Amino acid sequence: MDLEFCKKIKIFLFLVFFIAITINSNSQNKVTTFADTSRGVLMLVNKSYNLPIDYVPVELIAITETYGDSNKMMHKEAYDAFRKMHDDAKTDGVNIWITSAYRDFKYQNWLYNKSIEENGVVITDKTVAQPGFSEHQTGLAIDIVSARGKKLSKEFEKTKQFEWLSTHGHDYGYILRYPNGKESITGYEYEPWHFRYVGIETAQKIEKLNITLDEYYEQFVNIEVAPDTN
Repeated sequence: MDLEFCKKIKIFLFLVFFIAITINSNSQNKVTTFADTSRGVLMLVNKSYNLPIDYVPVELIAITETYGDSNKMMHKEAYDAFRKMHDDAKTDGVNIWITSAYRDFKYQNWLYNKSIEENGVVITDKTVAQPGFSEHQTGLAIDIVSARGKKLSKEFEKTKQFEWLSTHGHDYGYILRYPNGKESITGYEYEPWHFRYVGIETAQKIEKLNITLDEYYEQFVNIEVAPDTN
């Protein structure tokens, strides 16, 4: 192959890589700050609030095979709530299964870069969180399917599992994190499988107000209290 042609190919590939990195660094996270982990189950992690590379949630607990993939872990409070929700759903003839839960920074980084290779930066930024900006790193977010081995799909919204979760999830402290029609607020495409634990009281309030966690956090949680001047 002609040496000059090889040089041009190398320059072209470098430019493509550079443009991709530039888009990546500017498209998803413009102005960010560290998430306030002191908020506990109410902490917000999104495209504006991120977690440190070494952040690991407290009270991580392994998921048993009764409730999901046994190699997964999640926050104990969220897991306890899921187990009750799972058992009650099963009583109603509905099976729900955790296929994804806690992810560390390193694994999220692998997922994000893999998606860029397969789908490009633009699609990836709408569907996969950058490392440090994923709710899964909190241990409070789970991806739910109808049975072991099922793949994540928007078709999940047509299942009795999704119908049951939409009706009852908030009574166990779980909310649909990325609702349909709220993409401009959450920054992500609709994900009928992605649920987030926020506690029963908060979940019921979010359900009643028909808002996202992002909106709830800014309206009710992230409020600076005025100093007492009396």
